[in-house]
Amino acid sequence: MDSEKNAFLKRILLVVDGSAESEEATAFALKLARGLHSELTAAYVVDTATMDYLQQMRIFVSEERNELEDSIHAKGQAYLQRAKLLAQAANVPLETTILRGRFNHAVLQLLRQKSMDAVILGGRKGLYRDKDVFTVERELLLEQSPVPVLVVK
Repeated sequence: MDSEKNAFLKRILLVVDGSAESEEATAFALKLARGLHSELTAAYVVDTATMDYLQQMRIFVSEERNELEDSIHAKGQAYLQRAKLLAQAANVPLETTILRGRFNHAVLQLLRQKSMDAVILGGRKGLYRDKDVFTVERELLLEQSPVPVLVVK
């Protein structure tokens, strides 16, 4: 039975962010999920932890923070809708979700909650040179993930 042969990758999590690298990761994830008959979930993370910190530091007020969160959420929905359209064209079922919180914590929580078998991310140029918040969070995910993390370049 195909599902028993590929039991090690029954559930795959694709993390999208709207970048060109994320588009490549989406294409890869769709091919992999189709070939292995895996369940595929695409997630976008709204980094509310950084927004909370910036609000606490009085970089912006709560109204600005709420507007920013709404804007980022809307972008995430658009990125997930794009992934859904690509999945439909590839005839691959795709579940989507928007996560909130610190990037690596939100992804790790979903991995455990849904008993995922792997994570797929788009690669980044300069991933290990530029130490911005996004890069640090991705590195933490790579270190802390209980399952394989595939970085698609």
